[in-house]
Amino acid sequence: MLLVSGLSVPRDAIFTQLLPLHKASRIEALGKFFRWTGFRPVLNNFVSDTVYMAVRHNRSQTKKSGGKTRAYRKSRKHNLGSEFSSPKVGEQKVVTKDARGNTEKNVAKRSNTVNLSVDGEVKNADIESVEDNPANPNYVRRSLLTKGTIIQTSEGKARITSRPGQDGVVNAKLIE
Repeated sequence: MLLVSGLSVPRDAIFTQLLPLHKASRIEALGKFFRWTGFRPVLNNFVSDTVYMAVRHNRSQTKKSGGKTRAYRKSRKHNLGSEFSSPKVGEQKVVTKDARGNTEKNVAKRSNTVNLSVDGEVKNADIESVEDNPANPNYVRRSLLTKGTIIQTSEGKARITSRPGQDGVVNAKLIE
C-alpha cells in the first residue's frame, strides 16, 4: 500500500492508471510512477534510476511514401544492438561484453594511451587531448574517442583508425 495525497492506495492501482497507449507517454508515466512510489528498478544487483530500452536495428517502420510498413515476422535476436559505449580519454578501463556466437567483445570505456603508427613502426604514446571529431562536434568537448577522431599525442597529431568501443584498443596513424 502507498500513501498518495493522504490516501492509502494499492501500488498496482497507480501503476495501471499510468499506462497510456503511446510509447513516449508510457515512458514518462513510468518515470512518474518511480518518483511517486520510490520504486527503483534493480538490474544485476545494481539499483538504477535509468530504465534502459532494447536497441534494435530493424528495417524502417515507414515507407518512402510516408505510410507504415506491416510486420511480416517477429523480432529476431540478430536485430538486437547495444547502447553507445562512449569511450573517453582517461585512466585505462576495458570491459568485456558477451557477443554473438559464444564470443566476447572488449569495450574500451576509458583510455589514456594509443598504439601509434609512425613510418611503419608502432609506438605507444600518451593521449593528451581530443582535437577534432568528424562524427560529432560535441564529442570534442566530452573527449570521446571514435574512429576518425583527431587526437593530440605526445608524438604529435594523429587520427584514430580503430573502433575503441568495439575493439577495446586505440590505434592511430600520425598525421603531423
